[in-house]
Amino acid sequence: MWTSLLVSKPTKKYGKKFKGRDLVDIERSNLVNISKLVVKELIEQSLRYGRMLDSDHMPLQHFFVVLEHLLRHGLRPKKGLLGPKKELWDILQMVKKYAPKAQDITASVRNLPTVRTHMGRARTWLRLALMQKKIGRLSKSSERSQR
Repeated sequence: MWTSLLVSKPTKKYGKKFKGRDLVDIERSNLVNISKLVVKELIEQSLRYGRMLDSDHMPLQHFFVVLEHLLRHGLRPKKGLLGPKKELWDILQMVKKYAPKAQDITASVRNLPTVRTHMGRARTWLRLALMQKKIGRLSKSSERSQR
């Protein structure tokens, strides 16, 4: 999802090897495997109980945690005082350039007085996009525009 926006080039920190494998590749592989398990658990639980998913549903909470980690994977680490910062919220705000349907979600999140941190805004944006059933379309349209 949004690969060209999210994936950074390897730096010295990320270039370390562990038993001949790049640590970034190991982390990516672990994230993919965990996401498969979490999505499988979410689908099975929702089918088994046949109920609407609410915020208290533990597999749904696991899904959001894994989704957040997947999107943050590969972001460049934060820089110092005057250096550029790249956070998930900044990336999600850029999605509206490639997918105009994301403008209302971004504006809604910005106008929420109780959400103050970048991470809180990113989490809120993801939940709103999922609730409005737009997250798939937004990711596809932003990915197409990056090609």
